[in-house]
Amino acid sequence: MTSRKTGRVFWVLFIFIFFLSGCSQATKDKLLKTFIDGVPDKNGSTRVAAGAKQEKKAKEMDAKIEPLKPSLIYHQPFLEQMCDSCHDSKFSQKLILKGKELCFTCHDDFTKDKKVIHYPVSEDLCLECHEPHQSENKFLLKKTIPAICFTCHDDFTKDKKVVHYPVAEGLCLECHDPHSSDNPRMLKKTVPEICFTCHDEKEIKGQPQHEGQNMCFECHEVHSSNEEKLLK
Repeated sequence: MTSRKTGRVFWVLFIFIFFLSGCSQATKDKLLKTFIDGVPDKNGSTRVAAGAKQEKKAKEMDAKIEPLKPSLIYHQPFLEQMCDSCHDSKFSQKLILKGKELCFTCHDDFTKDKKVIHYPVSEDLCLECHEPHQSENKFLLKKTIPAICFTCHDDFTKDKKVVHYPVAEGLCLECHDPHSSDNPRMLKKTVPEICFTCHDEKEIKGQPQHEGQNMCFECHEVHSSNEEKLLK
């Protein structure tokens, strides 16, 4: 059996060499390079050498390119590979607790003794707003502010001529607490105290139309309006 295989190989080589003998040098080189690696070119270089040069050049070019620096924010347990602080094990997706109770194993319970709880928080829908591992946004949010707010709330700025500055700048959290509050509308302070964090109290109260008035929202829209000074 071995002698037959050897005989076949011999005849294949013989036919190949015989065929090459009738070809031009260019054709011979082309055929040899097709079947055999490292065949020299006219200038003496080989395919392998050319590949090495190309690889070296590619490395030189890569060295000149600055590496990408994604501005990702990582959840600390994920960053420190403490998977089992949230999951049943490092090899399981099962969580050791459900909803905000899992969050409160590290974070303070921000709902305790609060009068108003944001709906997603009360319903354990933390992952509707937050990424559990990493995010491009502050606070591990899935979207930027106010885009994340508009996934549930209507876009109250749409087609409005005047937009309140904090709203236009995405500063919703300057006025609202995202999780819980003791004030209506999740406000961080009562009205008009919340207004005076930006607006000058003496100037506002010094105007005749504001004398004795504390209900700013009776006359003004808080987010946007089609009227000057956010009037209703």
